[in-house]
Order: sequence, then C-alpha cells, then structure tokens
Amino acid sequence: MANIAIKAEGIGKKYLINQVRRGPSNLRDHLSDSLRRALFYGISRKNPDSRIMHAVWALKDVSFEIERGSVVGIIGRNGAGKTTLLKILSRVIRPTSGSAEVYGRAGSLLEVGLGFHEELTGRENIYLNGAILGMKKREIDRKFDEIVSFSELEDFLETPIKYYSSGMYVRLAFAIAAHLQTEILFIDEILSVGDMRFQKKCISKIEEAGRERTVLFVSHNMSLVNALCSCALLLNGGRLEAIGDKESIIKKYIENTYKLIDTGLSSRTDRTGNGAMRFVKYHLENSKGQKVAAFRSGEDVSIVVEYAGALAKKLQNVSVSFVLNDFLGNIVTDLANRIAGDIWHEVPPKGIIKCRIKKLPLMPGKYTFNAFCQVNALVSDMIWSAGIFEVEPGPFFTSGRLPDSGFGPVLFENEWTVEGS
Repeated sequence: MANIAIKAEGIGKKYLINQVRRGPSNLRDHLSDSLRRALFYGISRKNPDSRIMHAVWALKDVSFEIERGSVVGIIGRNGAGKTTLLKILSRVIRPTSGSAEVYGRAGSLLEVGLGFHEELTGRENIYLNGAILGMKKREIDRKFDEIVSFSELEDFLETPIKYYSSGMYVRLAFAIAAHLQTEILFIDEILSVGDMRFQKKCISKIEEAGRERTVLFVSHNMSLVNALCSCALLLNGGRLEAIGDKESIIKKYIENTYKLIDTGLSSRTDRTGNGAMRFVKYHLENSKGQKVAAFRSGEDVSIVVEYAGALAKKLQNVSVSFVLNDFLGNIVTDLANRIAGDIWHEVPPKGIIKCRIKKLPLMPGKYTFNAFCQVNALVSDMIWSAGIFEVEPGPFFTSGRLPDSGFGPVLFENEWTVEGS
C-alpha cells in the first residue's frame, strides 16, 4: 500500500436529469396523457407539464490502483466519464457509490475558473489555492515568483480574475497546480484553451512533474498520451474498459473510435450543443461528384455532410468547421467556412454542406474529422471523430512519388531551380 498513490473501489456517479413532457394539445391527447401519468408518473394538478427524473450513470463500478510516480493517460470518447472521474478524485464532487482514496497532497487543473474566486486578484488567488492545499504562507512565498514567471501574467497580478480571458485563467491555473507542493496532479484537457507556445511549456512541465509526482492526464490526443504517459486507462460508457500499457490501450481506443463512427452521425449520443442544427449523415466525393470510399493524394475531393435544423425555418449566422486529425488524434488542420471567407448569414433549415479541398495535400493514411457548427454564435452541434476517411497514394507530384511516411502528414507543392554563381 505504501507505493499506491490512488485507489478507487467501485466508484459510481449518478445524476438525475429533469425531462419535461409538454401538456396535451387536444381532448384525446389529454385523456391518454392523464392515464399514462396516473399509471407511471403521477398526475400534477398544478402544472400541465410532467417532469420526469431520469437517472444517468456517468460512472459505474470503476476500480483501479495507481502507483506513485506514474503518469497515467485517461482516455475515452465524449461522455465516457473522464472529467467526472477526475472531479471525484479531486474531491470536487462526491461519488454516488464506492470510494476513492488519494494518498498525498493533490492539485488539479480541471474546468476553466474552477478553484478560483473571481472577485480576488491573481495574486490573492495564488495564496488562496496554496491555503486550500494546506500550505503555509512562507511556503507559498518561496514558490510565488516561479508561479508568476511561468504564467507570464506579471502585468495582471493585481487585476481581479473575473476580467481574465480563458487563456489567462489557464496560464494561472496551470502555473499554480504545477508549482505548488503537490504529490499528485490531476489535469483535464483544459490545456487546449491556451496558445500553442504555452501548451508546449505545459507539456514540458508535465514531463518534469512525472519524474517526481503522480500525474493523471485526460486527453483526446493519443500522440500526447503516448509521449507523456507510462500507462493508460480507458473509459467507455462510464465503465473501466481497460487499464495497462499505453500502446495496447491506445490501440483499443482507436478501434473503438472507428466502431463508433460506423454507427452513423444521426445515432451518435456523444455530441454536445443546443441542437438548433445537427449533423445527420456524411459521405466522401471525388472531383466528379461521385461517392467514394477513399481519397487520393493530389486529387480534388469533398467532405459532404447533411444537416437538419430543429425548426422549419432558416438558420441565421451559421459557422461550420471540420477539424482534420491523423489516426493518433494530432490536429492536421481546421477547415472552416468563415476562415475560407464564406460567410453564411442565412441557410435553409435542412440541406447539404460540402467542403471541397483542392489537390488534397495529405500523405496516405487514415484520418478522422471533428464536426462543429454554431448558429447565432451558440454551439449547436459538436462531434469528436464524426467521420473517417483513408487517403491512398495519388498524383500529387508529377513524378508520381511521395515522401516517406515518417516526414509528416502534409504535402507541399514545390519547384526547384539551380543556377551558376
């Protein structure tokens, strides 16, 4: 037990979700609805709407042990229970069943702003977080300059953090979690909020922390998990599917992702958004508009996605983005209508979105894309790994040749000349 940092036994977390059933619109509906509610839900005389409490298990019967000094990647699709698990281990929420023991002082980097008091300044929040960890003021004093230097927020220390941007929150939160005296560190995928340069600083710090602390790290980026972690834990539907060496767990996660994509967009439950507009179906097309199973490097291709609005009226101010990833989850590029200069002030309530890519500049291999859309600046649908496509060797270069696969996924057109000097 002396070498165990975290022990989870039968952890379960249940949430009760309110579902509202609208009142009947005519006499026949009223009679059948009243009978149904009397038999199953009880009749509410005060409110024509019937509220049904629906139980959802975010986690169920999760057990594991983590050894001291381990860097563990927690992976799984959206809704698998990753963030819920970290919140239970961080003592942010209580489990419904089971128990979790954390042996040592723990710091966490979860949701943006979690653990901060927005009316206090950056300086005051550093001391507040240290006090929560049980540190004395002189201990925090010794780490203070390192925290401020790492966060790069020297000019904003005396500003109440309610005026901070999400990126500034992340800088301060990570700097505090990484530099205060903790033996265990919980990190959610909050790092995606910061800029690329700061993300690299954080990754280096995680690597450094892994040599002297226990780290649990949630990510969708499998190459990052592979680079940082000594082992991995796979959650699926709130249950622990596997735990062990990172290579085999990552392989299982990728297999699960491909199976999930095969279920079709309309059946996906791991999506977020208000539902004002939803993706329904997708397919791939070649330059002739024919449906294809795979693309070829160097050819004009299209990703075609069918969508449907929640209401039978035109959708306002629509933004759509397809984020391409390689098979390990590394982002290759972001294809977005607004970035391309195509502004959609109004679109039909149902239709087809086509993203055409000229002379596909990708190396052979498997790729996935995340689908994202906004209506009137609100997220209406977001699906990780919404679709998958394979790229086969094609005529990108006139030579018919392509670079070796180890040189990255992107191809660039280039011309060469030589002159005497």
